[in-house]
Amino acid sequence: MRFPVKCYRFVGWCLLALAASSDLYAQPALSELPRAEYYLARELLHAGRTREAMAGFEAARSVARKIGQERWIDSIPPLVMLGECFYQQGNLALALEHYDAALLLALANPNWIDELNVGVEQLPPLDNPIKGINWFAKSQATIPVIIPEAIQISIDPTQATINPIGDVVAPVSLVTRLDAMEVMRALGVAMYRRWQVLGPLAEYSPLADPLGKYFDRNPRQQAPWVNSAWIVLRGLSQLSSNARVDAPKQLRSGVLINAKFEYFMTPLALLALAEIDAREGKYQSSITALQDATLVAAQYEQYSLLAEAFTELSSSATASQRIDLLDALQQAATWCTKRSLSAHLAALIGTAELSIYAGKLPTADLLLKQAAIGLRLREVELPRLQAQAAYVAAMQAFSQDRRVIGQNNLSTALKLMHGSVETGSVAVRVFQAQLTLNRFADGALTGRVAEQILTQVIAEPTPRDWQNEPLEMLATITTSSLPAYERHLDFAASRGEPEEILLRMDRLQRQRFFEALPLAGRLFAWRHASMSDPQSLPPDILQALQRGFQRSPQMQALAQQHQDLVEILNNGPLPLEEKLLSADAKKDFAQLIDQSERLENLFNLQSISRSTLGRYLLPPVNLAMIQRTLSSDDVVLCFVVTSRQIYGAAISADAIELWQVDQLEAVRNKLNQLLSEIGLGRQPASRVSLPVTGPNAAWRKASQELRGILVPAAAQQLIAKSRRLIVAPSAQLWYVPFELLLEHNGANAQSWIGTRSIAYAPTLGSVTKAFSAKPVVRETVGIASGIFSVDKAINEQQIDLLVAAVPNSHKVTLNARTNVPSSQWLGLRADQIWVANEIDNTRGGWDALFLPVSSNRPLLLGRMLELPHVAPRQWLLPGVQTSVQALPQLLDGNDIFLPACAMLTSGTRSAIFSRWSVGGMSSQRLLQRSLEELSNNETTSDALRRSILALWTEEFSTAGEPILGSSNRDATDLTSGRHPLLWSGYMCIGDTVQPK
Repeated sequence: MRFPVKCYRFVGWCLLALAASSDLYAQPALSELPRAEYYLARELLHAGRTREAMAGFEAARSVARKIGQERWIDSIPPLVMLGECFYQQGNLALALEHYDAALLLALANPNWIDELNVGVEQLPPLDNPIKGINWFAKSQATIPVIIPEAIQISIDPTQATINPIGDVVAPVSLVTRLDAMEVMRALGVAMYRRWQVLGPLAEYSPLADPLGKYFDRNPRQQAPWVNSAWIVLRGLSQLSSNARVDAPKQLRSGVLINAKFEYFMTPLALLALAEIDAREGKYQSSITALQDATLVAAQYEQYSLLAEAFTELSSSATASQRIDLLDALQQAATWCTKRSLSAHLAALIGTAELSIYAGKLPTADLLLKQAAIGLRLREVELPRLQAQAAYVAAMQAFSQDRRVIGQNNLSTALKLMHGSVETGSVAVRVFQAQLTLNRFADGALTGRVAEQILTQVIAEPTPRDWQNEPLEMLATITTSSLPAYERHLDFAASRGEPEEILLRMDRLQRQRFFEALPLAGRLFAWRHASMSDPQSLPPDILQALQRGFQRSPQMQALAQQHQDLVEILNNGPLPLEEKLLSADAKKDFAQLIDQSERLENLFNLQSISRSTLGRYLLPPVNLAMIQRTLSSDDVVLCFVVTSRQIYGAAISADAIELWQVDQLEAVRNKLNQLLSEIGLGRQPASRVSLPVTGPNAAWRKASQELRGILVPAAAQQLIAKSRRLIVAPSAQLWYVPFELLLEHNGANAQSWIGTRSIAYAPTLGSVTKAFSAKPVVRETVGIASGIFSVDKAINEQQIDLLVAAVPNSHKVTLNARTNVPSSQWLGLRADQIWVANEIDNTRGGWDALFLPVSSNRPLLLGRMLELPHVAPRQWLLPGVQTSVQALPQLLDGNDIFLPACAMLTSGTRSAIFSRWSVGGMSSQRLLQRSLEELSNNETTSDALRRSILALWTEEFSTAGEPILGSSNRDATDLTSGRHPLLWSGYMCIGDTVQPK
């Protein structure tokens, strides 16, 4: 049943009228099932008008036959097509509900196929084939045959009942005819989609076993086409069972009738076989099957399957670089123009992507413009195809050096794939992870099975995953999925396997960073690999990089030129005023920025493409390597905070302790208490209370209690023997001043910083970065403003002292008329940067974290992961504001965690960072001493510790210490440098080793 495109609007009106009047329908004595409105709705679905199609399918279902109060078999097609509407709209949960409802109807009517009056005479060949379906040559000579659309039923369902063994009992009646072909096709579509949507969950579905048994039996019908169709249904059911290894054999045997005749199930069987081959990387056989599938689906006017086949075909063609298929796909897209908008769009978008890989950008432009016209039609609602079109448009823009347009298109694509509150995630893996958590919580899955499924669905995408479904993978890895990673960790912890627990703790920490990054670290991986010494790269990364260079020789040439220019500029002088830059330096720098922009486009293109380079930053934990790296005096203290509890680990060179803290709320409360008692997050009194620095200070008890909750006795014993503690916190534990925790509960107990150096790493896997070689510092730049003193003259004098503390130091003041030519120049040229003004990290968001270079040129921390991809080796940032200053409403720690990740992954060896902005003369003094200590070859953690211990011996005027909040700025009160607010907020992120 076909309708011209111009009739679609009229069809929609008819369906709405039918739906509105469905209660007036009686069950007539003479009918054909499903009723006509079903086929009208199917045409709307082919036109991409999924909302209107839904109304039509609902109307068809409302007038379907019933046996008593139970629906009969003719409700299956509208139920499945409703599921298809929801699937195309991205609502996987509702789609699955309708597929399951249709399959349950089949199970409730087990003998329906045997109630048909099917003749066994030979089927006639298709004598009037549709013209123009010749864009591919068939892989074998086959003959399309005609299956009767309406088959007489030997019973009258209106008079039927079901006996205890499931047989339908009713007076014989020859008044009802059923489109059994459509029922069987719909059942096949339902099982095919369930296999796609459920993935590893499918075999644990309550329907898996009943469906397997249902289709394992053979119908009593002798007609060859019934048997072939049933074999296909059996194969599709096996895809979602533990018998899935047998499914391809069943599907292949049912593709044709008597190995010769095409029929209505041929396209679906070929489509399933092709997807199986593509998942295994057998692209040639997948393409062959899909070519045949498009020809047969078009001939049988199965346009929804035709659209799916075009999408899969272009995917396999692109993954295997089958550029020769371009012309045929364009011809197929043209043929679909007046027949099915959804198939037309799928062919256009797929061909556009293949054109980009073929280097035919004008062709891709034309195809994308044609697709945009169809997708912009008011009635069309196809978010999956819209996402794919936006994704291909992003590739096109990056190929044409239009990075902003490319990023906007990519953002549109990912937003569509991420779904909404109403639809949930469109990405299948994300849906599977959430469904696994839900089924486990409901008791439908055991812990063993749930863990097994989660291991698969949150696994790092493989090279083949990227080749087959790049947009799906991008959507998956950029969707917030921390609850799945947390539950995955819970399962390992319940078994008590140390290495597996540590691995999953690290995965959870890294996932927090990946979800904050553009492209979840994939973009950084291409930058890093292209700019690295090939000998330093792992073999798999090197091979993937070389393949990328083969596909894009321009990228390799630009990367080399980029490195050459960086070396030239680094060997020149470092003027911080643009007018002092030489003409050659200006030219080289301008060329570098231009090449960086072109390289960024190429890296973005590679990052979203089907290339096989995975994420490579913040490397995963390797316990053996960590323990080999640690000296006998080192201990690693790691935490992971989940929504339910805290996981902790203490690692030394020869021991490991693991534990769990269930008192999550107690930790938060105790942390707030500790920070409040040292004077943070509240209005301090007008005079500083001396007991804050005495042995009876209230905060000391809170410190002891917090240490007792967080760190068990066995781990405390390991820490007590250490001379350096490397801490990898998590979430709000980034705000814990571990330096302030006490060794024991005695009145004279030392703070941890008093007896050891302390360094921080953002993830457990990155702790080896604490042992990187000490960098050679040739140029130091200081960025200064007037926050450290209320007296401008004193402030300027102190800044000059800071500059004088280190050789080859330069000063940039934010009130200077002429500043550095760009923040990229500063990041490129400075080996060490200190910032003597406040940095507000409380605004949230990756791009909100910045280091001010001038009033109109902020240096975003997010840009530290962009080209020219050269970062200062050491940072000193004592003026960072974080949410810890807004007690008791702490954030999730990202205002420290994300900058720490950005620094270490962009090449910084170490940084002195602050949890809160201290200001005042104490901060100035600590910064100066740290710079001096660092210039004396001290490690960063030792430099900070020495500076803190020196601070303890001094006294400061409360009027010159803003953090103490004295209400009388002229007061002459003095406070000791031991005041916790003046030193416990500083932390060393990363560390270096002493030269041997």
